[in-house]
Amino acid sequence: MGVFMIKSISSFIILVVIISCAGSIAPTPSMKKQFKNYNLNEDKTVSIGDPIVEVEIAKLKDAYEVLFDYQTPSLGLLGDQQVFLRKGDRFTAVAYIPNNPNAILIREEGPEKKHIFIHISPNGKVNRGWCLSDGTVPVQGDWTEEQLFFKSENLSRTENSFKAQIIYSGISGRTLKAIYREFSNDYARPAFTQEVQYNLDESDIISYKSIRIKVIKATNSNMKFVVIDDGGLPWLPKY
Repeated sequence: MGVFMIKSISSFIILVVIISCAGSIAPTPSMKKQFKNYNLNEDKTVSIGDPIVEVEIAKLKDAYEVLFDYQTPSLGLLGDQQVFLRKGDRFTAVAYIPNNPNAILIREEGPEKKHIFIHISPNGKVNRGWCLSDGTVPVQGDWTEEQLFFKSENLSRTENSFKAQIIYSGISGRTLKAIYREFSNDYARPAFTQEVQYNLDESDIISYKSIRIKVIKATNSNMKFVVIDDGGLPWLPKY
């Protein structure tokens, strides 16, 4: 995406002239949801390097998308700064101003999240426009009066999610090999990794934590299996 091309937010905060102050902002509520890449008692085939099992807990927030290409108004004293919104760019509803139901602060999705927001109304029209992370509104030009955003049906996944995977690593003789990995904090890096092995001569049922998997066929190319039980995944972290 890349709609924000502001070189220095700190410089912006120093230079900008404040015309109003909202006092404070508060995070928008999030919804927790669990995702799984399998259904119990359903045949499935994966290749080496693919997850046999993948479970995730994600925090979800409302998302808004840009309806049309749009050149935003200038940002206070940074009048020469080009800030362009492209049709389809996605923003997450991350904050609101208390006691003001028509105030939603949205921020662009992606790895480079800036501490500056666009202040909009629930109907997708721009309300106050650019807004800083402390709730203040800088001097700026007029925004379009048209509806610039629409609320997306696909919610945004936010940070502090959790993901666990059992990765198929192939077979040596009758020993099936796999890797268990856990990710957290927006999946920047694995939080925990463990190699595991199973002797298929002893049993064609392999297990890890509460997950039990029946191996139907395993080769050095792929694995066919059925997840027969996961015990309700009681070991997943609580958020």
